[in-house]
Amino acid sequence: METTRSSMSAPSGKTSAPVTAFIAVWVYDEEGHQIVRTMRPTDKLQDLMDFYYAMVTDVPRGKGVFLYKRKRVYGEETPADYGMNSSDEIEFLLDMGPDMFITLTVEDDDGRKVTSTMRRRDKLQVLMDFYFSMVSSTPNKGIFKYADVEVLGWKTPADYEMEDEDRIDFCSELKTGKPLTLTVSDCDGRRIARTIRSTDKLQVLIDFYHSAVPILGIGGVAFLYDGQQVDLSKTPMDLGLEDGDEIETMIGVPRSYNNLKNNYL
Repeated sequence: METTRSSMSAPSGKTSAPVTAFIAVWVYDEEGHQIVRTMRPTDKLQDLMDFYYAMVTDVPRGKGVFLYKRKRVYGEETPADYGMNSSDEIEFLLDMGPDMFITLTVEDDDGRKVTSTMRRRDKLQVLMDFYFSMVSSTPNKGIFKYADVEVLGWKTPADYEMEDEDRIDFCSELKTGKPLTLTVSDCDGRRIARTIRSTDKLQVLIDFYHSAVPILGIGGVAFLYDGQQVDLSKTPMDLGLEDGDEIETMIGVPRSYNNLKNNYL
């Protein structure tokens, strides 16, 4: 009697368990300590807090507050609860006393003032963004300055040693002029390029040219754009110059040529 073997399906391959994503979360404090820990998005943040206290032994356990995007973080919550991503930062503050706060005012060219209180260790980008949100008609272009020094958004009031009620000036690009690069070329094939603002006088560019290429000999020097002499007291904006434009030199011209106003562009 012939025995037949029942057909059997081929064994299916093993199903691998889903890969759990990990994120690396940083904690930094006012003393410059920075620690990082890899964790699951569903892990309790208390694990990260305990790790910080274990690594930074001069901070009493349980003291201070942890902040994420300027909001307090609680240990029973998870990174997923706060929408954290890998490389995100949590700030630790040991002291929440009154001295840690500072009130700053941004004043622009039109005399508009925007004031906000912030922590001395907050990034100044927070204040800049607040200014633009309040003055919506102002384009998001320009320079913030404190004591004639440009203010960078990733720095803090403490970095600039700002004091309470200090003022930051905002200069709109419409007033300061956008940067553009112009080139001065001469008959010897030299090409001297310089970036200036569209509101700078062209004399700034020519002074730079003379410092790089001292001109010796008899006669004056004329500077031409599209074949017409350029009035150096004018600005690129006045003459409609654009980024990449070129100004040519004419050496040895009579001084009377330089004095002919109708030759000026």
